[in-house]
Amino acid sequence: GRKSITVSGSDTAGNVGSAQCKYSVVYRVSRFRAPVDNGTIVNTAIAGRRVPFLFSVTDATGSPVRNLTTATTASVVHTCTGGAFTDRIETYTRRSAGLVHLGGGDYRYTFQTRARWVHSCRTLSIDLGDGAWRSAEFRFPR
Repeated sequence: GRKSITVSGSDTAGNVGSAQCKYSVVYRVSRFRAPVDNGTIVNTAIAGRRVPFLFSVTDATGSPVRNLTTATTASVVHTCTGGAFTDRIETYTRRSAGLVHLGGGDYRYTFQTRARWVHSCRTLSIDLGDGAWRSAEFRFPR
């Protein structure tokens, strides 16, 4: 999560100063695995279907994180642009929505899309409780 620390210092001339430094401690999260692509690829999905995000989570030392129980999600509509590579329409899961620990540091978050998203483009994002959003772009042609 988000943290802060105050740093104070002085020099031999008697100057004194302090500053507050803000930083975030976040999980190391792998790129999403198939069927979701992140980066420069726009995923194509059917509005109203569930989309499974598969990923691995480690801590700062590289050890698997095994105790995540919740995730916050967001969906933001945006203009569809023709410049990005678009993948084919994926066949997605019927599994229930939400976060599932698959063992080790592997997780699946099944994102329930909305039928009203048809003919739109959206960024689907997940926050694992550390304040860092991981995102993938989607186009919903039908």
